Amino acid sequence: MNSREIIILGAGPWGHALSKSLLNNNYQTIIWARSLESINSKFKNKDFNYSFNLEEIISGDGSIIVATPVASLENIGQIYKSSNSKRKILLACKGIDSKKSEFPTEIFSQFCSNENLAVLSGPSFANEVFLNKPTAVTIASTNKDVSDYFIKLFHSETFRVYESDDLIGVQLGGAMKNILAIAAGISDGLSLGPNAKSAIITRGMAEITLLGDTLGCNLKTLYGLSGLGDLSLTCHDKQSRNFQFGLELTKNNSVIKIQEKIKETVEGVYAVDGIIKLCEKHNMVLPICNQVYNVVHGKVTPETAANELLSRNKKSEI
Repeated sequence: MNSREIIILGAGPWGHALSKSLLNNNYQTIIWARSLESINSKFKNKDFNYSFNLEEIISGDGSIIVATPVASLENIGQIYKSSNSKRKILLACKGIDSKKSEFPTEIFSQFCSNENLAVLSGPSFANEVFLNKPTAVTIASTNKDVSDYFIKLFHSETFRVYESDDLIGVQLGGAMKNILAIAAGISDGLSLGPNAKSAIITRGMAEITLLGDTLGCNLKTLYGLSGLGDLSLTCHDKQSRNFQFGLELTKNNSVIKIQEKIKETVEGVYAVDGIIKLCEKHNMVLPICNQVYNVVHGKVTPETAANELLSRNKKSEI
């Protein structure tokens, strides 16, 4: 294997879409998959090279793009650290650890220097990126050399990349939009109408900015591609796995059965635990996120959750 090849960790739709974007820019890539069976058959073709040996491909001098679920980051990080690798890392997963309430860069920084880390987020359905549909995303890093490096790799006419240094702000939007997309799916599943979904998006955005302000995020980041942009996309289209999950919850299906039906990881199911724990830490309440948490954990039905949100006392919008 060429040590300068760009490594994509994750053989799902997103890993393949990112690999396709790099191939469009004439960069060599190799995709790591857990097994032959874990490769998403919809995207598999002769253009892609695969490896099934994580320890082997992590060592070397190129760069690594992580497109796996957030839950896998600790294991990947431990292997990265033990390999003494100095590769640049781009985390392209959206979520937050369900137990420790840590964002992807906070998890991975335990195993490598922040100076080598960047994160990619924004409104980007994998299937559309794979088909070269116009897409705009954000790459954030505290090290401008690292963000510039990854922006150069990806930027093109159909995959536009904007720069940021607001690591937590970019990741907060990516985590919370998944939770709010579940709420939007529930709303549609209950036939509450476009007015209700618009209210979920708007008041959901208020919840993102409330927590973002507490975490020291830049408000402009939260209203940018990785915040409002991604929220708007994922709440409006059934391509979103989290939106699909919310729809299925209104059919009285169990969480486990819905996840089996959707097949790919539904990050909002795990992110809601992490966000609620973060809210408890900072002594704040996010009503929509709280109700999604209650529904996911079987504490209330989707109908009850909607009614409890609608019956809340009136308050100032700002």
